[in-house]
Amino acid sequence: MRPLVLSFSCGTCINYGASFLLSLIYRFISPAIVAPEIVDVEVPKDDAVIRRGLMVIAKIIQNLANNIFFGKEAHMVSLNKFLEDNIVNVTRFLSEINVSPIKGFTKNTV
Repeated sequence: MRPLVLSFSCGTCINYGASFLLSLIYRFISPAIVAPEIVDVEVPKDDAVIRRGLMVIAKIIQNLANNIFFGKEAHMVSLNKFLEDNIVNVTRFLSEINVSPIKGFTKNTV
């Protein structure tokens, strides 16, 4: 993933690696979790418990990526401890993929 993110994070763009990953989560990963049939994964369509669980998973991933806690949804507040324990790791990952692995590479070399 690093070369693809690198191509989006060079030039006059700043922190586009993180923005690219967030876009990837919202555009592809979350929809695939919430509606797995769009990526040819069979899940019972009439099982509301499974569907609700997938929605919760997508919300957790989005909150981790956005570095925010649950507040408006009272039933999700209990997951804030999980978010607190893992947001640092996700933020570190986003920072790491936004660093150029090429020595001497700067914004002006593009």
